Amino acid sequence: MEYPINLPELEDGQLKLVTSNFYGKPKIFLNDFEIKKQNDRYSVNSNYGNPILITLKNNFLDPIPKVFVNNNQIHIAKEIKWYEYIWTGLPILMVLQGGLLGALLGLIALRLNLNIFRGDKKIISKYLLTLGISLVFVICYLTIATLLNVLIEK
Repeated sequence: MEYPINLPELEDGQLKLVTSNFYGKPKIFLNDFEIKKQNDRYSVNSNYGNPILITLKNNFLDPIPKVFVNNNQIHIAKEIKWYEYIWTGLPILMVLQGGLLGALLGLIALRLNLNIFRGDKKIISKYLLTLGISLVFVICYLTIATLLNVLIEK
């Protein structure tokens, strides 16, 4: 997914953050050219030749990292609300019954759900899709747990 980073110092440049859909490090692009990370920061020059330092910090489970430009945080996307975190995180409850397997499948479902909430679909579609993903992962858990139980009993 791509998120523009609007900076007045880059009138002619198009700066954007690109995140992966599931796993991978976010990247910064200026005019479709990837900026390489140096010393945990990205550096681009403003229209006036001054360096602009961009730092990305992990944002817990959110697929979009926190973006700091010259040590000042800027918001490039709408914040996920607390109730959206609860809704997308419901599959984590599989850990209560499912231990490690439940936790693993729950975390995968959570990540997929958060990616959907970061998308541009209508809100009702987001809730329905994440409900479907959660149900699919619960069914996967029940299937795998049953198969493992049958194999262990033999």
